Amino acid sequence: MESEMTAWAQQMQLTAGDAVFTGPDVALMRTLIADETTDAHGGPGLSLMDQARIAADAAGPALIDRVSQPLGRYGQAGSAILTSSTLRVALASMNTIAPLLNLRHELVLASCSGDGVVLFRPFSGIDAAARDALLPLDAAKVALFLVQLLDGTDRTVRLVAPPRWIASFARSLILADRVELIEGDMFEIRVPGPSATMPLPGRCVAGHARWMRACIRTIRDMVEDRLLESVRRLVNTATDDAPSLSDVAARLHLSARTLRRRLADRGVSFMRIVDEERRSLALQYVMGGEMTVESIAERLGYSESANFRHAFRRWTGSSPRNYLASSQMLDAVRA
Repeated sequence: MESEMTAWAQQMQLTAGDAVFTGPDVALMRTLIADETTDAHGGPGLSLMDQARIAADAAGPALIDRVSQPLGRYGQAGSAILTSSTLRVALASMNTIAPLLNLRHELVLASCSGDGVVLFRPFSGIDAAARDALLPLDAAKVALFLVQLLDGTDRTVRLVAPPRWIASFARSLILADRVELIEGDMFEIRVPGPSATMPLPGRCVAGHARWMRACIRTIRDMVEDRLLESVRRLVNTATDDAPSLSDVAARLHLSARTLRRRLADRGVSFMRIVDEERRSLALQYVMGGEMTVESIAERLGYSESANFRHAFRRWTGSSPRNYLASSQMLDAVRA
């Protein structure tokens, strides 16, 4: 399980601006954003930066009470966790499918004086400010997940946190009745006794394996979609000639062969991406009306303007000059 977690985290190359994490709490957090400059009006995810801003701006207990959701609301991911056989398996599974649970820290299971202790390790690439804002949310979320997993047992979930957060957590209607709060120097969760290997009430080995396979397929699709986005961005933002496959692969810390194979698995080639991005930029430059054909050709990496004109005709069925004239005429008619 840990290798799967490491694989997706490394391949996604996370930053605070990424919106790859999703879940029912993300949908609720999106409703708190009124600033149209954020990605809240985009896809199902919400960037870690925006999540951190919400966490920093909103009142702690009020936000926890508003966005906390039971595992059953997390679809396949929730089912995978609920059917885990032991606490150790559940935590490893949470790491493996963290983006589907909107968990923004890696969970590390340790032992202290015979008790199970869950520690929080930040993913690399996320700046300290975002991590600090999101850690209390993850601590509260995981504590509530464990309460649900241990329902029907005699185990008490204890949430350890710095004093100012204990006071905040104590005002949470959801946390106060379910979790024992303890002051400490850092965020951690403790479960008394040898809980790591204790069978969980909802365990189902076959069901867990089936749900995990489905979740891992979803994660892999997310990783590959992210790869396509990264390749397009690197091609689109190249300042000189169109970058080569080797150039882009190196920027993504991949071999050219691996990048070619992974793109092929998604049904595209590197040259097709280059062509599509060139077309998008070409239309933008031509419609701007401020650059000569020669300048556009050079900007897009064509050795001769004739080659660019040929490509533009293939894309649009028209020359750059005629395409601009037709567009201007159409705009005039509409006006």
